[in-house]
Amino acid sequence: QAGKSRAVLDRLLHAQQAQKRVDDALATYLDILRLTPEAEVFKQFVAYLQKNKSAAEAAKYLRAHDAQIHKSFQSSAAIARAESASQAKDWTEAADAFDDAVKGGVKDPTLLYNMAVSLEQAGEAEKAVLAYQRYLQRSPNDAKAWHKVAELQEKRGDTAGARATWEQIHQRNPKAEDPLLKLAAL
Repeated sequence: QAGKSRAVLDRLLHAQQAQKRVDDALATYLDILRLTPEAEVFKQFVAYLQKNKSAAEAAKYLRAHDAQIHKSFQSSAAIARAESASQAKDWTEAADAFDDAVKGGVKDPTLLYNMAVSLEQAGEAEKAVLAYQRYLQRSPNDAKAWHKVAELQEKRGDTAGARATWEQIHQRNPKAEDPLLKLAAL
């Protein structure tokens, strides 16, 4: 599509969409975004992708075309990829995509939490603990995340780590019985 104007690409896109030529339309969206990187066009691209591909296919498409997506949308594309991978229950891909978004500069601590959950679902308990701990540095009052860390540490056999985490939970909320019961059981 090199050398084509925005107006020509828009007409081509509409024709491809009308003809249900999904892959061609997605390629044209990428061409439009290279020509004029507009947030509204990027949103339309993601919506079209998610509407016309399965969640697993959408995640794979975003990963495969990562280099073609304008750098101003890299983090948003990583989040869209993470959401699609999560819907497809591809937890490893979801965790990688959340990590890409964080590395891309997204400051929302929820991404770290979602990365931790994805890692936990993927069976990566050690990495999940680290992700939860990174999340807790930004959101230290999330009791559920503290419990997740302690439970994962126990599951991994890290008794010392679990004990230290349950002690921190108890210090944060001395009236809670659960940390005391867990400490007694360790």
